[in-house]
Amino acid sequence: MKKLLLIFLLCLTHSAWAEWVLVYENEEARFYVDPSSIRKEPGVLKAVDVKDMKKSEPDGTKSRLALREYECEAARSRILSLSSYADHMASGKMLTNTGEPSIWLDIKPGTAYYAVMLKACSK
Repeated sequence: MKKLLLIFLLCLTHSAWAEWVLVYENEEARFYVDPSSIRKEPGVLKAVDVKDMKKSEPDGTKSRLALREYECEAARSRILSLSSYADHMASGKMLTNTGEPSIWLDIKPGTAYYAVMLKACSK
């Protein structure tokens, strides 16, 4: 639990010094990954990504910063921590945050998170 909390806190400060690489764009948002955040562990890979919205959501969210865990061969992922921000590129006021891991979800080819996964898993 302490390790997850430390990862989450690092994720919160990550956007200030990240080297974001655009990996996907659609009419809704741009999706970035920071290659320097990619960490391989036995059977999984962890990476930090940003979803930068083109329009604010009703709650004022303009971007989301996530620490995700991937099973590259199975093409699935889960969120380890997620924060939403009032400004672009995970900046400005933090609106929400969670450090609770989500369930594992399959990633469909051709989607934004498939592109993020391919970038992360190619390292």
